[in-house]
Amino acid sequence: KLTDFLAGVSACNDERSALDAAVERAAEAFEADVGAILIQGKVRATLGVQDDAVPALLFGGARQECRSIELPDVGPCVVAATIFDDGEGHLAIARRSDDPFSPTEIGLLRSMGRVLGMTLRSLRLFESVQGHEANLSAVIRSALDCIVSIDLDGRIIEWNPAAEATFGYS
Repeated sequence: KLTDFLAGVSACNDERSALDAAVERAAEAFEADVGAILIQGKVRATLGVQDDAVPALLFGGARQECRSIELPDVGPCVVAATIFDDGEGHLAIARRSDDPFSPTEIGLLRSMGRVLGMTLRSLRLFESVQGHEANLSAVIRSALDCIVSIDLDGRIIEWNPAAEATFGYS
C-alpha cells in the first residue's frame, strides 16, 4: 500500500496534483469514505466531501491519531490523522466503522504523511529552481553586455543576443 501511495504521489509534477493523488491513494489504501488534507489551516484536497464542507472536527484532534466522530452526510466514522511537512500539514481519513484503525494502519498513515511531506518539499524546490532559472535567463537575454557561457571542457553552451551581435554568430 505504501508503494502504491509513493508511486502515485511521486509521479505528480505539481503540488496540487500530488495532494489530490495523496488523498485519493490514502483513502483507497484504508477503504476510507472521506479523506482530506489541510495545509497551513486551509483545506487543500478532499475526497468524499466538498472542500467547504470539511468539518473542523475531522482535523480537530489531528495530533490524536485515531478517534470516533459523527460526520455530516456520512454518519458515524472512525478517523485517523497524521501530521506532515514539519507540522504544517495534516492528512486525515475517515471510514464508516466502529472498529478503530489498527496500530499497523496508523503506522502506514504516518509513513504516507512522511512520503507526502518529502514529495511536497521536492516539488516546491523544483518550482523554485525553475523560477530562478527563468529569471536568470531573462537577465542574460536582456543584458547589453556580451555573455558567453562555457562548460568545463571549454565548449560554448549559451550566449546572449548582445554576444550574437558583437561576434556575428547566432
